[in-house]
Amino acid sequence: MMLVLGGLLLLAYLIGSIPSGYILCKLFFKIDITAHGSRNIGATNVARVLGNTNFFFFILFFDSCKAFLTQFLADYVLHAQDVMMTQDYLVMC
Repeated sequence: MMLVLGGLLLLAYLIGSIPSGYILCKLFFKIDITAHGSRNIGATNVARVLGNTNFFFFILFFDSCKAFLTQFLADYVLHAQDVMMTQDYLVMC
């Protein structure tokens, strides 16, 4: 169980560390967003630098999808083990 949780934590960290603002700005606009504005890769800096609010929502959506994906994977993997975890908790009490 601890190995599964450790793997999920590592996977969630790796998914969350994908620099979506940086990657999407490089792909679509061929600019390094870390060299402009506040030098942050977030959606707010991208909107400020590019002046494009549509792209702001695109990056915000992509970042939200990363969060949803990690939650979905955790729920999917741990759902089968949920009954076992509940039984272990009741035994410990």
